[in-house]
Amino acid sequence: MITNNIFLIGFMASGKSKIGKKLAAKLKMTFIDTDLYIEINQNKSISEIFEQDGESHFRDLERKFIDEIPNRFQNPILFASGGGMACFNGNIEKMKENGIVIYFRHSPKQLLNRLKSSSKNRPLVNDLDDDELISYVETKLIEREKYYLKADIIFNSAKMSLNEMIEEIKNFKKI
Repeated sequence: MITNNIFLIGFMASGKSKIGKKLAAKLKMTFIDTDLYIEINQNKSISEIFEQDGESHFRDLERKFIDEIPNRFQNPILFASGGGMACFNGNIEKMKENGIVIYFRHSPKQLLNRLKSSSKNRPLVNDLDDDELISYVETKLIEREKYYLKADIIFNSAKMSLNEMIEEIKNFKKI
């Protein structure tokens, strides 16, 4: 039985939501996609929040969400975070205080292929052509990896089965 919250972090299109739902079901945990949670609570899409209120406001909403976890959620939850959530406002440290943090790691090329085949609306990359997208992924991954690497567990989710991930999570002991 999992007794800690689990936070999935990583770049956009790394599989946090898709794999997270499957992991949560197998681990008998509630699944929450933090972007979807924020959209519902703000009654706006992430794109609308970015357009109308700016990225900085969105990052403040992410921090507020993390700050509310101990009071709002009593049972262990598996959270799929937005791609930048771990990288702003000291969020990675707050996540680690509130559970186990797992980084879904991919190469820039893997991420590029996943983003190009994704139908999800992603406000930071929607208007980029292929060259701009490659440059964006490489640059942002360099900026963000220092935060992602603070995770308790790192998965190359493209090379691991769901069962391998579950075993590693169950065997992880938070110090």
